[in-house]
Amino acid sequence: MSQNPQNGHAKKDEQKRKDVQPKPAQKKSPEKNMSEIDEHILKRFEIKKRLGKGAYGIVWKAVDKRTKETVAIKKIFDAFRNQTDAQRTFREIIFLQSFRNHPNIVKLHSIHR
Repeated sequence: MSQNPQNGHAKKDEQKRKDVQPKPAQKKSPEKNMSEIDEHILKRFEIKKRLGKGAYGIVWKAVDKRTKETVAIKKIFDAFRNQTDAQRTFREIIFLQSFRNHPNIVKLHSIHR
């Protein structure tokens, strides 16, 4: 009795699919990196998740504990380490303040040090 070569391949492919099952998605806990957030920020905001991180800073999704408003918190790394970083940080703050009513630019609520 001869075996059909295509059936043999189909069985192997089916077995491979059974062996490689996707792992359930693990929810990233914001507590993992809570050390990146200053204590006075944690008192005012409930951190939901980290949205992104780059060379310039990190952004978190959070809820203001007083107003229950969902906000983005941006922590700028070494914002005043040197004159160049200080100027960049200052420029971003001025930009956000000057466009505070623009519908396509995030609203700057407050600055924390």
